[in-house]
Amino acid sequence: MHKTLLVRNNFQPKQTLEESTRVGLKNIQSRYAALTNRKIQIIQDEQHFTVELPLL
Repeated sequence: MHKTLLVRNNFQPKQTLEESTRVGLKNIQSRYAALTNRKIQIIQDEQHFTVELPLL
């Protein structure tokens, strides 16, 4: 069984018209891809924004 770190926040959409570039999430994804074959999980629903990171 692989251990993970789960981060969950209440989903609060921005009030601006600009969409997020998600550059931070893309950076984390590319770093995990370089270090391991395991992927991070990103889940967004109406109430929560969740990111699950495999522990290295």
